[in-house]
Amino acid sequence: LIGIAFWIFDAFIDSYILSEGKGFLNNLILDIPQRALYLRTIVIIMFLLFGASNFNILRKKEQALEAFRKSQEDLAITLNSIGDAVIATDKNGIITRKNPVAEEMTGFEYKESTRKHISEIFNIIDENDGNQLESPVEEVLKTKTPTKLSDNSALISKNGNIRSIADSAS
Repeated sequence: LIGIAFWIFDAFIDSYILSEGKGFLNNLILDIPQRALYLRTIVIIMFLLFGASNFNILRKKEQALEAFRKSQEDLAITLNSIGDAVIATDKNGIITRKNPVAEEMTGFEYKESTRKHISEIFNIIDENDGNQLESPVEEVLKTKTPTKLSDNSALISKNGNIRSIADSAS
């Protein structure tokens, strides 16, 4: 369409500015020099190719976005169906996801814990002496190896409830 509009615009310019009264229709169809015809055809072909290329890129982008949305939805379904508390973080320990069991155990809803550091919502102590324990997430981030908590670990929730936990991180 842009190429055709260019052709019509060029014929208009030719008829009213450059030619001596030959008329718009004559310049549009009948009195086109061979060189101008080739140039107009090439411009139209370029615009068509450019448009087709952009259409293809946009279509592929939409397909990729749809696949990403589907993947995120599948991940959420899987995470929410796990019966254990699951908290996912990025490489800096910032919470990116957690399931409803983790919400219930920590006392923090998903929205209020997302984008917080794991240490802000996951406070664990030794049940025997009450001493604060290092977060297994912090250890995994340092060592890059899976780890487990001791058998005497307990989680302190947002409201202060203490709950025994068996935990691992990877």
